[in-house]
Amino acid sequence: MLSLEAVSMIKNQIEVKGKKEKTLNWEGEWKVFLSLDFGTKRATVYNFSNASLDYIFKQIHKKLQHEVENRTFKIDVAYGFETVFFSEWNEVTLHTRKKLLSQRNFV
Repeated sequence: MLSLEAVSMIKNQIEVKGKKEKTLNWEGEWKVFLSLDFGTKRATVYNFSNASLDYIFKQIHKKLQHEVENRTFKIDVAYGFETVFFSEWNEVTLHTRKKLLSQRNFV
């Protein structure tokens, strides 16, 4: 499968889930991370944020058009997050099990 086809499929899955849950804001703060695998070295991560989801996925398409076909990549999408001070995050994580930590998103 071509990388661009896979990105379109991922975007469609996000849209379907968002419509089903009725909780996603399509025009707002988004954090989307594109990780590109380079085989023998660490992946390069690109951060796309604070734009509409459509615009972000257009930027991801542009980025992948300049890359070698069939490269392994990962897309992480964050929404419904809150900003907290590092000191608060540190205090919570030091005294929280993984199961409970996953219920709260930190930036």
